[in-house]
Amino acid sequence: MVREEDRPDDLRLLQALAGGDEGALFLLHGRYAGRILMLAQREGLADPEQAVEDAFVLMCRSACCFVRSDLPPPIWIIGMALWHFRRIGPDTFSTH
Repeated sequence: MVREEDRPDDLRLLQALAGGDEGALFLLHGRYAGRILMLAQREGLADPEQAVEDAFVLMCRSACCFVRSDLPPPIWIIGMALWHFRRIGPDTFSTH
């Protein structure tokens, strides 16, 4: 079992992700995917699960931008997901 103080924080994980560490993406996904899925569902996206996965791919590709930003990691992560969701837009035929 990993002690809380031994777990890398989100800042270190995003920095590692910017350096190409796929393990960091896996850990961030585990921490944020549930919350981001709820946001995708609220946005009325046709395929919220796929939108979440696509948002994490975007974060992986954009992690170098985080390193240059002053935003706290949770704000950057959630903000990237919301930007992606609003860019792809809700499904016109969604019942939500």
